[in-house]
Amino acid sequence: YNACPFLFQGEVLGYYYKQNPYGKEKEFLSKGTDIFMMNHPVTKSVWSCLICYDVLLPGIFGKLQKANFIAIPTNSPRRKESEQDRQNRDKEIYVQGAKESQAMLFKCCSVGQVGRDWPRKCIPGLKKAPRLQGRSLIASQDKVLWKAKHIDWTGISILNTKTKEITTYEWISDNVL
Repeated sequence: YNACPFLFQGEVLGYYYKQNPYGKEKEFLSKGTDIFMMNHPVTKSVWSCLICYDVLLPGIFGKLQKANFIAIPTNSPRRKESEQDRQNRDKEIYVQGAKESQAMLFKCCSVGQVGRDWPRKCIPGLKKAPRLQGRSLIASQDKVLWKAKHIDWTGISILNTKTKEITTYEWISDNVL
């Protein structure tokens, strides 16, 4: 499974399992089947989750109407598109999703570059690891309330303190798919 654990003070309160595996993920990941709802132990607010491509399942946000907040971790490749196209997509998916669910949405998107092996296994024909969107946002029923600014990771080096290996992110292209 591709799973998202919900933690509070070091305790696992539950897991959400991705329901809509993308591309070749279907070959090696099991599909989740259940909607996840969790009551926060202190605030009593109701949290739910979708993972990445799950947001494109028809009617999925309508099934989450009991949630106050929906966390959406993603690992999406960056597309070549205009800022206006990105804003339109955010409205179509996330603002509309907030309307359907009547919840606040928190999209948490990875930054940098995907590992060397994962993308070639999941995306047919991909020769190099794509840059990631890094476009985290918070959406309400009316609009995108906040979005992360894009960071160009080209030339940035990161030291893995366990393995002592250095990864330097390279410019590939906005048009990787």
